[in-house]
Amino acid sequence: MLRKCLPLLLGALMVLTGSSCFNILETIRLNKDGSGTYTVDMDLSEAMEMVVQFAGAFEDQEESEDFMNEVMDTVISFAQAPDSAKTGWEYPEVTSRASMQVTMDAPAESMRMQIMLPFNTVEEIDQFGADLARTEDLGMAGALGENAGSAGKPVLLSAPDQFGFSKGTLSRKRVDGAALFGGEEGDEDIEMMKLFLGGATYTVRYELPGKVKKVTGEAFEQPDKHTVVMERDITDLLDNKTDLAVEIRFK
Repeated sequence: MLRKCLPLLLGALMVLTGSSCFNILETIRLNKDGSGTYTVDMDLSEAMEMVVQFAGAFEDQEESEDFMNEVMDTVISFAQAPDSAKTGWEYPEVTSRASMQVTMDAPAESMRMQIMLPFNTVEEIDQFGADLARTEDLGMAGALGENAGSAGKPVLLSAPDQFGFSKGTLSRKRVDGAALFGGEEGDEDIEMMKLFLGGATYTVRYELPGKVKKVTGEAFEQPDKHTVVMERDITDLLDNKTDLAVEIRFK
């Protein structure tokens, strides 16, 4: 049953990412030496009703009912992706460290997808995003079943050369809104995102290894002495009405 559910869920994501029924949380946990952990968490719980409707794809009624009662928690390692999925990677030693976790509790109408990358330098975040932008899919179709299709490629900000780190300072440069999502202004896919993503938010959370001394950037919050949070409307990002540029100095 798990093998059949995963392609269905990943296919549903293609529809769900064209609606405002989800929010994205990007978290960067930084260590003093510049290494850390990067995660992108998509909470799709609000759209779970739509996902359950995809259960109708099962011809067998019993399978459909099983899906509606399904609870799963699975982790997919990028290192185990088929060679055909890795051919576009320029930084396989980085991207192979990543993993994707898909959790679903159909009775509770909850669903989440999380991508995680342990990095040695913040520049590896850019390299990871670049590899995803070059990849048509992550091999999930081959690994999970032919119905997964291109849904194996998750949403991830993919503009190059965003991040920088020097002792006591973490920075992220301003880039064009469309480029954040791997496109250019006027691209059909970008225009479609603007139409369907009204109300969806992109939140970035920086967790620093020392006390924050100064933050340079627009519209941020500090829930505690070691954390900086920036929340943006995705359509505002795409229209360049706001950005994610920031410089954080810490002790």
